[in-house]
Amino acid sequence: MESGENCTYRVLHHNAEGYIVRCNQCNSISVGYGTTSIAFTEEQFYEFKSLVSDYYEAFKHTSNRNMKQVEIATAARSIKLLFSVNELANISELMEEAHASIAVERLMAK
Repeated sequence: MESGENCTYRVLHHNAEGYIVRCNQCNSISVGYGTTSIAFTEEQFYEFKSLVSDYYEAFKHTSNRNMKQVEIATAARSIKLLFSVNELANISELMEEAHASIAVERLMAK
């Protein structure tokens, strides 16, 4: 996967807080949320989607849903993603809709 300047993207889903796009050249999936953009292979995207969903389920009953209190580790030990419960709900919905778009693309390709 070589996501970069030679990529052209198609939107899988977007909302006011972020977007998910797929590169037409390398097939990477980029998740942009807030001030962060992360490129994934399709397998990594689904792993991250599952991880976000698991964190949301674990924290969804937190009383202060706007406080950035949920840390998600990354492959770089010194970098963690920090979300509020409301942000987790939002990015989870974003990823579910992107997943649906990927499924539709697969059906149409057959």
